[in-house]
Amino acid sequence: MNLIESIVAHEGVVRSGKLHIAYRDHKEKLTIGHGCLLDDRLEISDEVAELLLVAEIAEKAGRLRNVRGWEEAGPVRKDVLLEMAFWLGVGGCLRFVKMWNAVRHSDWPRAAAEMRDSRVWRDPKTRGRMNTLANRMETGTW
Repeated sequence: MNLIESIVAHEGVVRSGKLHIAYRDHKEKLTIGHGCLLDDRLEISDEVAELLLVAEIAEKAGRLRNVRGWEEAGPVRKDVLLEMAFWLGVGGCLRFVKMWNAVRHSDWPRAAAEMRDSRVWRDPKTRGRMNTLANRMETGTW
């Protein structure tokens, strides 16, 4: 046994399928994973933030790999789809049905137009980000 195995065995975990669920520990502290306190952690380092980001992206990528159209997109366009899934959730990204249909047909101008024909694009607070992503979708470049 090693340190990680020992902590996992003693701390336990609350899950829903493959997902870890936040729970209250014996001291009523909000906890997630294998005993990682959230109540006491109001700050995280850049390294931890990046680890969380990379893990989230990998999880989203795993879910999008099975979506028809994913394979048709090149690296930049896959990054656009991943950013949308990260930002809007995978379900939110999948609600762009017409965009995905255009992606399946490699019709990049239409995919970008469908992104711009959305509530997210019409919202002044999110228009800039969506427009940047739509430009990347259309051109396939950063």
